[in-house]
Amino acid sequence: MLRLLIIILSLVLLVALLTRLFSKKLPRQDEKHIAKMVQCDYCQTYVPHNSAVKHAARYYCCEEHKGASKSKPPV
Repeated sequence: MLRLLIIILSLVLLVALLTRLFSKKLPRQDEKHIAKMVQCDYCQTYVPHNSAVKHAARYYCCEEHKGASKSKPPV
């Protein structure tokens, strides 16, 4: 009886180990790529760094705000 219990327990442990070993690992939330955000100097909204318009060490969300920042205050 004890021998049967040990065999069953060993099989369950083996299946659990193999399942963990061969299961598809999903990336965690913190491992996903998170884009760096920058603030528009004109309207103060945040945009991804790679799509922001940079001019004179300042970032803008679009070309309109880049040109408008010199002429009038933000709305």
